[in-house]
Amino acid sequence: MVNNIKDFLKKEENVLGLCLHLADPSIVEIAYHAGFDFIRIELEHMLFDYSLITSIIRTADNYGMPIFLKIRNLVDITALLDTGASGIVIPHVSGVEKISKAVKLTKFSPIGERSLFSHSRYLGYGEKSIIDYMKNANNIISLVAQIEDTNGLNNLDEILSVNGVDMVTTGRYDLSQSLGFAGQPEHKEVLYVEEKVIKTALKYGKYPIISANTTERIFKLRSLGVKCIWVGPDTKFLLSSFKQFLHKIKI
Repeated sequence: MVNNIKDFLKKEENVLGLCLHLADPSIVEIAYHAGFDFIRIELEHMLFDYSLITSIIRTADNYGMPIFLKIRNLVDITALLDTGASGIVIPHVSGVEKISKAVKLTKFSPIGERSLFSHSRYLGYGEKSIIDYMKNANNIISLVAQIEDTNGLNNLDEILSVNGVDMVTTGRYDLSQSLGFAGQPEHKEVLYVEEKVIKTALKYGKYPIISANTTERIFKLRSLGVKCIWVGPDTKFLLSSFKQFLHKIKI
């Protein structure tokens, strides 16, 4: 079963996800018990094998948690969706060409050209009707365009006008580098352009899905109309928890 993040977003509550960098399905279980709503797996910068990705997706399914995959390349999209991913994050979207190709791979006709496979995991290995699934699949699967450079900012209206793009996010570290403030993701200019991305997304009826790691920034994003926020990564929370504990006992 593919869980739909949009069902969460239709509710009044805010939606909070965890960025997963640790290669262990147990993190998904812990995140669920902690109260997170969804998971984002980092595949661009982390080396996960496919069997592990499948195990993580299966675990998320057991808890009804939508799972986004930030991918390395477009080649993986078909297999990842067939495995049961709820959303695909396309990094480094600088113009319409890359995201248009992603739409073709992510959405069924008439929006795209996603390949049909009737024995996929999300169809119960052939138990469920692919025709029934296709009726709602384009709405269930979320495609996220990640804006990470000045070209993406300059082409933002065109990117968000592409039919099949559901959500938009930012990559503040790469944005900081492109804007001339490398390594300063919280620089006021970086935050300014991020807020511009948010406002433009809302104008086009797209969901902004933004990362934040302080309560102040989370509340600021909510005031801007952002209902979907991801935090982390999990390694950061783990390190912080270890350090806080050790600081208390190493006096």
